[in-house]
Parts: sequence; C-alpha cells; structure tokens
Amino acid sequence: MEHKYLFFDVDETLYSNKTGQIPPSAGEALKRAQANGHTIFLNTGRPYAYVGTDFFSLNFDGYLCGNGTDLRYSGDILYHRELPEQIQRAIMDLCRTYSIRASLEGSRCSYFTDDDTSFHPYYASMIEVCKSSDGMVIEFSWDHVASFDKLVCFSSPDAPQNMAAFIEQIKSLDFPLKCIRNDDSFYEIIPEGTSKGTAITYIAEYFNIPKDDCYAFGDAPNDLPMFEAAGHGIALGNAYDCVKNVAEYVTTDIDAHGIRNALEHYGFL
Repeated sequence: MEHKYLFFDVDETLYSNKTGQIPPSAGEALKRAQANGHTIFLNTGRPYAYVGTDFFSLNFDGYLCGNGTDLRYSGDILYHRELPEQIQRAIMDLCRTYSIRASLEGSRCSYFTDDDTSFHPYYASMIEVCKSSDGMVIEFSWDHVASFDKLVCFSSPDAPQNMAAFIEQIKSLDFPLKCIRNDDSFYEIIPEGTSKGTAITYIAEYFNIPKDDCYAFGDAPNDLPMFEAAGHGIALGNAYDCVKNVAEYVTTDIDAHGIRNALEHYGFL
C-alpha cells in the first residue's frame, strides 16, 4: 500500500481508561503499520509532557499536542503557540473571580489551582497523569506561573452556576479563544484557530500531501476537527454517537482490538 499518514487520539482511542493501559494489540499494530512504511502521529489535547513513557516507547514519528498548539516531528518543534501574557493574566483573574478551578497547561508545565482531587474525577486523573509524566513541572498554586498554552477548567461544587458567566467573560476578552464544552462543569479553552484538525492540516502542508492520504482515529467530540481535516475518519466502537455518525468507518471498541481491526480494514498491516 502507498505511504499514508495516520493520526491517533489518546484517551479512549489508544489508551483504555478501563484497563489503564494501551491495548497490546494496538501497540503491536502501530509498530507494524510504521514498519510497512506509514507515518504515525499522536494527536492529542494533552500537553507534550503529559504524553507519558508508554506512548514515547511506541516511537511515533510525530507528536501533535495541546489541541494543535504544540506540533513536533522527528524530535523537532514545528509549531508552538502560547497565549499572550496579558491574556494569561486576564484568564487567571477571571478564574479567581468566578471560583473556577483549572489546570493551566504548557508543553512542560501544569499549574493546578490546588491538589484537591475530591471534587471532579477528571481533575484527579489529570493530576495522576502529571505525576507519572517524566519531565513535567507540576505546581499546585498559581503564585509562580511562567506561561501556558491552554487550560482545562472546572466549576466549583459550591457555585456550579458560575461556569456560564465565566465562559461569557472568557469570550469577551480581546483575544479569540475557543471554549470546548465537555459537560456543564468541565471546559477546555484553547486559542481560536488551533485544534486537532489544524494540526493535521499543518502536517499535510508541511509534507505537501493530499488530504486523502490522511487517516484520523478518534472517539470524542474534540476529535471531530480531525475527521474534517483528514480524508478518512475512523471511530472506535466506544465513540460518542456524534463521532460515529460522521465516521467513514466504525471499528470495534478500544478493548476489543479496535485499533488493530481498523488498521487491518484499511490494509495498513
């Protein structure tokens, strides 16, 4: 088969929350696809330092991180976009005003509001991922924030109604920001014009390859920009319905050899 470019989401696409690991069949399939001449990228909302040793050990050709804000290929940084300093300060002030907890995320740092893991399971899991990531700088205060590219924010259990007002204020800042809603208490905020989709578009232009040579694998709503940017969108069997509905192909669940089966379906193995 001709050389193709494959882009993979992390959580619930390559990494199973149920088992806490990459399915062995997925790791083996990625290595086989790469050995067959295809280029493989991790394409994730996680900052680069969140990626973790399990994924680095698979030796992806490139790592597209932070929802399109940090793009790396063959060890080189191709693109990195930080939020302007004045916008970073404004965001932090708004978080304090509306009692919003957040993780301020850069390529090698994460600044959490505090270390309280009891109020939201995803906040707790983010802290655990950070602790297990080599080279990650973690702080549980905002006293010495250097810089960040994006943030994940949570409403306070004591004032859940504050999130809507906070998001409205974020949208009114003098800098275009995209607010990605996961539920009423959990948003990801990134610079407008960056996404997993823009990451694929950047790589396609960098290598001067057609959209049809790009294959995206995902499960969640924030993977939809990947499907739009790639010529082929592949949903895991455990994906959200909104993802399955626009996918070119729906494979089996992540824990039922979904990645391996999808790569076999397209003849990459």
